[in-house]
Amino acid sequence: GIEEHELKNIFTRFYSLTNKNSTGIGLSLSQRLAVLHKGNITVKSSPGKGSEFTLQLPLADLYSNEEKMTSSKQANVIDWKRADFGVHKTISHNLDKLKTTYEKDQLLALVVDDNFEIRQFIKSLLNNQFKVLEAGNGRIAFELAKEHIPDIIISDVMMPEMDGFELCTQLKTEAKTDHIPVILTTVLSEQSDRIKGLTRGADSYIPKPIDPDHLLIRVNKLIEKQLRLKEKFNMGEHVSSPYKPEKPELKVHPMIEKARSIVLDNIDNSEYNIDDFCSDLGMSRMQLYRKFKAISGMSANSFIRKVRLHQAAKMLQNGNYSIKEVTYDVGFIDLKYFRKCFNDEFGVNPSDYAKMHNENSSGI
Repeated sequence: GIEEHELKNIFTRFYSLTNKNSTGIGLSLSQRLAVLHKGNITVKSSPGKGSEFTLQLPLADLYSNEEKMTSSKQANVIDWKRADFGVHKTISHNLDKLKTTYEKDQLLALVVDDNFEIRQFIKSLLNNQFKVLEAGNGRIAFELAKEHIPDIIISDVMMPEMDGFELCTQLKTEAKTDHIPVILTTVLSEQSDRIKGLTRGADSYIPKPIDPDHLLIRVNKLIEKQLRLKEKFNMGEHVSSPYKPEKPELKVHPMIEKARSIVLDNIDNSEYNIDDFCSDLGMSRMQLYRKFKAISGMSANSFIRKVRLHQAAKMLQNGNYSIKEVTYDVGFIDLKYFRKCFNDEFGVNPSDYAKMHNENSSGI
């Protein structure tokens, strides 16, 4: 049974006596349907005894002519079975181009919804371009996101254990997942709900029922934006080349700064390897690989080498070190390999770099 003071609320949309497996929509929808058909639904309930719902519908024809007319407009009717083929084909082509341009491995999506059928629907839209992980609530999704570092997360808002708002907050405050774009999908239609989602860090907000084309276009745009982020991140301290003008300071992800500091602390240790790097950052190899690829476009090994080479360039600019000294001081043990890596990074060998920089400094 239901307590008397609760009875006035049970037909209110999204109101629920318990958070377990309830969205608070069923009774509200039932009442709206009853009213739409000129009827009503009422309830009598006694705690400990049970509840009795009564649906009343008129036997007479009470509908006006306008209410009986059927509209030919189908703008609000969503085909849940498939998206527009042209849109789907265009987006698949765009994602393929992005993966090629940014040397991206298979894209990974995480779909979060307590409704199995909705998860399968969204998965069917993404399957051609993404490997798709699934979760039935925010708590499970958060653990999956930390473990696998997906490229995008599509989450319902109203779920048991942890809702979409809280999931979004957790994702955006966790170093491993703070870069992942999040799309929230929900039946919550008020502007205040949208604002709440965006203030929690959501990158997009899509109403239910989901328009397949709308979802695919937003996924495409967010993935494109995410893959391009690596062009905006540098390692925080620009090292100039005598052949190129100074670049303006670019935005740096906090993890790039932390990782760079860790490498510099171990700069002369030639035995410092990727396992040590993972341990210092508190990540597995897979987590580190996907995180670094997402925010910098580099693998962790490439990042470590880049930090070493930029530190070598600084030392050469100083003019007080020989090439051999610089090689060992930045953690290289093979002079020939150091020269090759330096030339690949700066387009000039270390000797010429040092010479030209010192000539520029002296005004020659």
